[in-house]
Amino acid sequence: MSDLRLFGQNLPDFFETFRNELTPLTGFFSYPPVDISENETELVIKAEVPGVDPKNLDLLIGEKGIILKAFSNESKEYSKEGYRRFERRSGSFERSISYPMPVLYNESKASLKNGLLEIRIPKDQTKYHNMKKLNIELSDTNN
Repeated sequence: MSDLRLFGQNLPDFFETFRNELTPLTGFFSYPPVDISENETELVIKAEVPGVDPKNLDLLIGEKGIILKAFSNESKEYSKEGYRRFERRSGSFERSISYPMPVLYNESKASLKNGLLEIRIPKDQTKYHNMKKLNIELSDTNN
């Protein structure tokens, strides 16, 4: 079998290896996926921030909302079977999230585990005291 045919048989494996090594670099630092949920007592915000050094992650929290900011600067070197490649990437994001209800932002807590940032913000239940349901009168729109 000719050398060219042998090369052609190994070519898909070569590109698959190269693609797999580059895949983590694609889409670097677009906005991170965020899930927002609530239960009876708190608002829970979860953001995926894999690979971000906690020293480069900032949370700014206030009465109306929270801002997530991050920066990363990373370089990697690959050496394999006679080729060598350096990858460098850097990027940042800033994302603002408004609260859908009154909260006690001063009592919030944040944790980071395995690239998942979790922020727990207690709801301000006192904002809903002394409230009553207002009935809505329906008017006839045909007259």
